[in-house]
Amino acid sequence: MRRLNLVFIDMNPKVHNQWQVHYQNIVKSLDQYGVKYRNEYVYHFQNSSIHSLLLGDTNFGSGSRLLEDSNINKLVEERNSGKPSNSRLEKTLPFGKSAVMTPTNSLSYMGGGFDRYLVEALLKLRYHDFKTQLQTYCLNKFQGYTPVNTVNSVNLLEALDDYSRSQAYKSWNLTDLICIPSMVVPEAVSSTQGPTNIFDTIWNLLLHIENELVDTENVIIPGIGTGYGNLDTNTATYSMLMATFIFNLQLSTKDPRLRQLKKSLLILFLFNKNYKDLINIDDLQELEKDILTEYGAGKTLRPGEMMDIDDILKCIQW
Repeated sequence: MRRLNLVFIDMNPKVHNQWQVHYQNIVKSLDQYGVKYRNEYVYHFQNSSIHSLLLGDTNFGSGSRLLEDSNINKLVEERNSGKPSNSRLEKTLPFGKSAVMTPTNSLSYMGGGFDRYLVEALLKLRYHDFKTQLQTYCLNKFQGYTPVNTVNSVNLLEALDDYSRSQAYKSWNLTDLICIPSMVVPEAVSSTQGPTNIFDTIWNLLLHIENELVDTENVIIPGIGTGYGNLDTNTATYSMLMATFIFNLQLSTKDPRLRQLKKSLLILFLFNKNYKDLINIDDLQELEKDILTEYGAGKTLRPGEMMDIDDILKCIQW
């Protein structure tokens, strides 16, 4: 079982608080069904800027395990000396490789919002050169346009001059920047399509981490869609966390195809999508026989809304 620290970070205290509330509600609901997980995801929630987190101006450690607050600069010194003084504090510091995800735009401009703070934190004294160098690398890789929700993973040590001198690399062993455009250009997104895009972004991120960055231990994830996207913070944070939990579920069904289809149906119900739109009668009968409960088969859907976790779980056979 792989251990992965998921570090959710946002400067908006409302986003931070709602992550924590949703986390507690989701865990409580899933625990009632005795679910198991494929990997050990450890959730941390930071109400700070990416600049503060990477450069050591904030405490790292708030999250699901209620780790002790500590000054990250002190912990960096302890790690480098090889003599951490407290085993609990040691768990708060990223000893393995780290990656950071950013919801950039399709043109790879990183001059505003989270992108700008991130680039400034990576190489503070060379922001403009660094930004241009990074954009050139991304544009060439994707022929000038990165489609929304496409994973564009950048090895910072290979792509950028002098990156090994940065504090972000020295403190966090931050080696990979994962750009996943959440929109073509910064603009408000619809309340219907926005949550699905957010979910898909996190799903694609976790797929990439699992299949490509196998030695990464820490992933930094900012809030998505609540800035330029102007989405409701409650909906956006719920969609992000539900993606991580459903992705990581280890369901007990023996047939591997049906096991994955159970996840598919959980996602359909999350977004109030009607499985009957699949049309084929044999497919529908299989779903109703092997996956759905009577409650799920008869559930009245509310298109355009997200379903509550407790209602979702009632729809599937466990």
